[in-house]
Formats: sequence, structure tokens, C-alpha cells
Amino acid sequence: MKYLLLIAILFTSPGRKTEFTNPTGTYILRGLVEKNLITNHNGEIRAKLLQNDKMVLCFYLNNGYPGFESASFIDTLGYFDNQVRYTPITDSSCTLVFLFTDTSVNLTLIYSDPHCKCGFPKGVIVPAFFRKYSGEIPLIQDLSAHRIG
Repeated sequence: MKYLLLIAILFTSPGRKTEFTNPTGTYILRGLVEKNLITNHNGEIRAKLLQNDKMVLCFYLNNGYPGFESASFIDTLGYFDNQVRYTPITDSSCTLVFLFTDTSVNLTLIYSDPHCKCGFPKGVIVPAFFRKYSGEIPLIQDLSAHRIG
């Protein structure tokens, strides 16, 4: 729990100054492939900056074989200090924090209940590192039926 509190402080410190990062692009998390099956988390983030303080985010994360349970959403969110925060309507005890750099997105969770599922199937939402795949303006669409291969 101390670790999560530290992350929350790092992400929310008002004195922290960072250089503006344009988040527009596509970011990919590739899972490990064993015997032609993706055996761990994989996903995709599509981001488009609308204004310096607002962006649209398409998110998809899948926990891989055997169940391939997934989480996805599309939403317009506030963009501040190179990050966006998403709190699922179905679970306000959890916030997903997306921190953008020029080459990646780091997904972190802040929660008050360590057993929460963030409104998604158990074991799907985990801290993750998505590498930037493209800086082009992505197609904004629902990724819920998306499978990363």
C-alpha cells in the first residue's frame, strides 16, 4: 500500500514541472507468444490530443491465454502534466493513470481497495508499459472486440 501511495504522490505533486508531451499516437503492449498463444497481457492505446488540456483515449487490455479476458473503454479525458486519469463508472475505488512520454505510456493504478477489479474482469487491469508504435493521428474507435496478435 505504501508503494501505491508513493506513486500517487509522484503523479500528483503540484510542484512537479514537466515538458509538454503531445500524446497523439498509437501505443502497443505485446504479450509473450508461446505455442502460437499470447500467454500474458497485451493491448493497445490510441490517443488523440484535442486541446492542450483534453484528449480522447481508446484503451484495450487483454490478459492472454487461457481466458483472454479483456478491458476496454473510449473516453474524452482531461490531459494535465502529460497524464490522464480514468475512473470507471462501475468502480470509483480505482483510478487508471496513463503517463505519456515521447516514446511510451505507463499505466498505473491508484486504488483504495487492493482487491478491486476496477470494474473489469479480475486480473485484467495491471500496471503496464506500452511502447509508441506510431505518432500519426489514430483511428478513434471502440476497441472492445480487438485482438492483438
